[in-house]
Amino acid sequence: MPAYATFDFSAFPLARVTFTGAPADEGNFSDYLSSLEQPYLRASPFVYLFDARQAAFPSLRYQRQQAEWLNSHAQLMKAYCKGTAYLIQQPLLRIALKGIFAIQSQPVPYVVTGTEAEALSWAAAQLPGLNPGQPPV
Repeated sequence: MPAYATFDFSAFPLARVTFTGAPADEGNFSDYLSSLEQPYLRASPFVYLFDARQAAFPSLRYQRQQAEWLNSHAQLMKAYCKGTAYLIQQPLLRIALKGIFAIQSQPVPYVVTGTEAEALSWAAAQLPGLNPGQPPV
C-alpha cells in the first residue's frame, strides 16, 4: 500500500507532513505515526504543518490511534512542538479532526486553515526566527 503521508524536514524547524490521499491501513498508518516522532529526535523547537488537501478520510479506528498518539506524546509535544498548522479544505476532514480532539485534546497551540499562506504565516508566528520561505541554513 502506498504511504499514508510523506514527511519533509528540509526546512526545519518547519516540519511538513503531506497526506497522499492513500487510504489508511495497518502498515502505512503505523509508519505515519512512527515518522511523526522524527522531529522530536532533534530536541529542538519546531512547528508542524499538516497538509491535508489530498487526505483520505480516516476511519474511526485510525482517528482513535491518532488520539492515542497525541495522549502518549503530550509531554514531548509540549517540550518541543510550538504549534501545529492544519491545512484542511474538506469539511469532512475538519470534522474528523474535531473528532480526534474530542477523544484527546491537542496539547499544543494549533490552527485549522484552508490556505497554505495562512498556515505558513501562523507557523512563522509560533516560532520567532522561522522563515518558511527560506531554505534552512
